[in-house]
Amino acid sequence: MVFQDGKSLAYATSCSLTLGSTTSSISSKDHGKWEATKPVKFNWEMSSDNLYTEEDFTVLFTAWKAGTAVDVVFDIAKEAPVENPDGTVVPSAGWTPKGGANGKGLKGKAYITNISVNAPDGDNATYSVTFAGSGELSKYTQA
Repeated sequence: MVFQDGKSLAYATSCSLTLGSTTSSISSKDHGKWEATKPVKFNWEMSSDNLYTEEDFTVLFTAWKAGTAVDVVFDIAKEAPVENPDGTVVPSAGWTPKGGANGKGLKGKAYITNISVNAPDGDNATYSVTFAGSGELSKYTQA
């Protein structure tokens, strides 16, 4: 799941984390015909596809329009699914990131670089959001 400012993005259908690096050539005559490189900068991006909720979209739109960095976490949920009368499995207080001492989740500051909304005729409205990392992506260990 992708969590933005401590709250999961509701009704996610998929999410992703992309890690990248830019490299610099360190090739010399000693390397022969094979180029040698080393990483010099790292970058990351998180994205989420979700069923549309006005509440989530408004929060994301406001952060995007203000150019505000947000806290994001890529982690599994701490809570166990709870069957609700409407068929959803969301805990009453919502999902929170698992974190923990082993630090399997990842967190960082990011800016929203893209939000797209799709409202097809006769189907559910959806939105996609992309967060570009600003600074280090680190382990999320908060319990």
